[in-house]
Amino acid sequence: MRNPLSTRLIGAAVAVTTLAAGCGGGDAEQAHEPGPIELALADYFADPANDTPVADQAEADCTAKEIVRLFGEDELSALGVTADHVPEIEDMGFSDQQVGWVLSGFNLCTDLTQAMTDALAEDVGDEAAACVTDALGETVINEIIRAQWANDTAALERTQEAFGIAAGVCGL
Repeated sequence: MRNPLSTRLIGAAVAVTTLAAGCGGGDAEQAHEPGPIELALADYFADPANDTPVADQAEADCTAKEIVRLFGEDELSALGVTADHVPEIEDMGFSDQQVGWVLSGFNLCTDLTQAMTDALAEDVGDEAAACVTDALGETVINEIIRAQWANDTAALERTQEAFGIAAGVCGL
């Protein structure tokens, strides 16, 4: 039987992971002209309605740039991304390798552990959220994200168990 609090915390964690502390760069990066798919991804990541872990436009731009670099615009188009539409990550049908690429793009541009801590803090407070994410660790947090994006039911169950243990350790 699922613990309602751990289910809620997993839900919060999954909400955080739909994608995202900033990308720095030199003159070569500043001269980069993003294509239409990169711009669409950046707009999607930066839009608060999409509940991504992006803190600002710089993180959104960085994440979009990295994902386009890893996939290429043609492959992203084949996955349903257009200049006018970005599907939910879970709906794109990524292979395990491609999910790893998406995670790499986000990990290069954001602190996913901090993003999860911030999202959890809205429900359980700062101290409890920090405890849970510390107990989980970066590897498990990345596995939670990977499992969600890959629609990997077995991995989601394992990560929910880990989340429940972390919540228990933290007195939730």
